[in-house]
Amino acid sequence: MLTPGSVSIDTENLVIHMKRFAAVAAATALALPLTACGDDSDYCATVSDAAERVREIDEEGVPEPELFGEVADLYEDVADSAPDDIRDDWQSATQAVRYMANEDMPQEEIAEVFNDAQESFENITENAREECGIEINN
Repeated sequence: MLTPGSVSIDTENLVIHMKRFAAVAAATALALPLTACGDDSDYCATVSDAAERVREIDEEGVPEPELFGEVADLYEDVADSAPDDIRDDWQSATQAVRYMANEDMPQEEIAEVFNDAQESFENITENAREECGIEINN
């Protein structure tokens, strides 16, 4: 989802970085194979459901910041069903995406939240692969 160095606190380029993140996040979610869950857990099913909805959002062309608000809601649903060992990471990712939906949030604060959540995005990628058999392409 996020890769090292993809978000910087350079406010002049912040919007570009955030739009790039949004594109990567949408592409990542769209790349989730919907039948890839290795088990029948609620968590893996919720990850698949979220991926399907993100695909629909992308096809509908939902404008920003509504897009980020809806994606944050999807991430929150995944966090609610996530195992304890990854729940905090999903919550951190949810908060980071929700900041994108808040047009009144200072850009510097958005960048800081995304930088803080970077490890969580990496943990989510690894967890989806190991627990659900879902390969998230970065």
